[in-house]
Amino acid sequence: MNHNINKLVIIITFFSFFACKTQAQPEKPVENYNVMTTEPQASIVNIPVNIGADEIEKTINAKTNGMVFYEDYDYNNDGGDNLMMKVMKSNTINVWFDGNYINYRVPVNLWIKKNIIVSEVEATGEIALKFKSFFKVKEDWSIETYTNVESYDWIKQPVMKMGFDMPITTIANTVLDKNKTMIAAIIDKQVRENLNMRKLIQDTWNTMQTPVKINEEYKTWVKITPKNISLSPISTASNSLATNISVAAISEIHIGEQPTFRTNTFLPNFTYGGQNTNAFSVNVSTDIPYTEAEQLATSKMVGQVFGDPGKQVKVEKIELFGQGDKMVINTSLSGAYNGQVYLIGVPIYDPVSKSITMDNLDFELKTKNFLAKSANWLFHKTLVNKMKESMKIPLEQNMTEMRNMIQASLANYVVTKGVTMQGTVNDLNIQKIYLTETGIKIEILSSGELNLMVKGLE
Repeated sequence: MNHNINKLVIIITFFSFFACKTQAQPEKPVENYNVMTTEPQASIVNIPVNIGADEIEKTINAKTNGMVFYEDYDYNNDGGDNLMMKVMKSNTINVWFDGNYINYRVPVNLWIKKNIIVSEVEATGEIALKFKSFFKVKEDWSIETYTNVESYDWIKQPVMKMGFDMPITTIANTVLDKNKTMIAAIIDKQVRENLNMRKLIQDTWNTMQTPVKINEEYKTWVKITPKNISLSPISTASNSLATNISVAAISEIHIGEQPTFRTNTFLPNFTYGGQNTNAFSVNVSTDIPYTEAEQLATSKMVGQVFGDPGKQVKVEKIELFGQGDKMVINTSLSGAYNGQVYLIGVPIYDPVSKSITMDNLDFELKTKNFLAKSANWLFHKTLVNKMKESMKIPLEQNMTEMRNMIQASLANYVVTKGVTMQGTVNDLNIQKIYLTETGIKIEILSSGELNLMVKGLE
């Protein structure tokens, strides 16, 4: 009888142990994520613009070859002055800057025909007209100019032959004075057409919205969504017009196919803002999928054995998910304990090792309570310390590759015909790390220098 009772006790104890070993599990932590309701922080891209006077000079001369500024073939107009005149460009127009003024020296040929009662006489001459244009940027980004004739110098004074030389400079001066408003209007038109600030700003605004593939192998794209744009006060130095386009934009990095986008052609009104600087800062975001982090931890942890002699466990599988700002590491074990344990910690960036590490990593509270009651021998720091080391995600190589990719894309970026952007990336700094349903989101601040090179204005 006693023998049967002892046998029954052994059987019950065995099944009780087996049931405890296979069925008792710590409660799985709840998976949840902080809702990111705010838009990513906007980047500020400062794009210095330098337009040399030689570029404006080259374009204006190309468009005014043979231009006739003034024609009068009627003796009876202008109060019956008995005078005909033609004013036509004769040589290269010179352009230079002075504060908010553009100065022009316009050499022209002058043809004059005078009715002097008994006959008609003709004369030719050459004169250099000097104009000064004050310019400002209007609300719609177009350039408004106010041009005046400052002075004029005779290169070759007109003289009529009537048996003796009869200077007619006074007559010519009178005609030029009467028509200087019309000639200034022609110069204004040329300035507005050739210093087309609105086209430059509109092209910059539109073009930067198209995603740019910065790496073919990894199908990495940079997507920029501009939010606002402003211009620093225009200044002139070294015979160049200098200003700074300042763009507030959301910058994102995408992996895979070209991200969807829709060009917003609505250009905000002109405002002054920013400084003349070629420094820029761009906030970009990128993801490390949980699957990638799991693979890294798996390569270091799966197969590892922990515990005391006679009570050991082997790591079989690792899965990751989020709980608010913390990461949960679901660790499947076999051996003296078969089942899951959960570790939890906060992913942070360690600038020394240039990697993501797990801060305050430890057994999750419910796992702690479970181990304290049923598997206290497993409740020690060896597994935690090893897991912390395995969850170190190196970023140095990724950061270097990202820097090189961005640098390559800025080497000679064509904004529009005749306008290229050249830049240098100096630093990439981790600004923020948080968890999403798919992985670890990293926000990175890149900084460097940008220049907008303007050649061949249209």
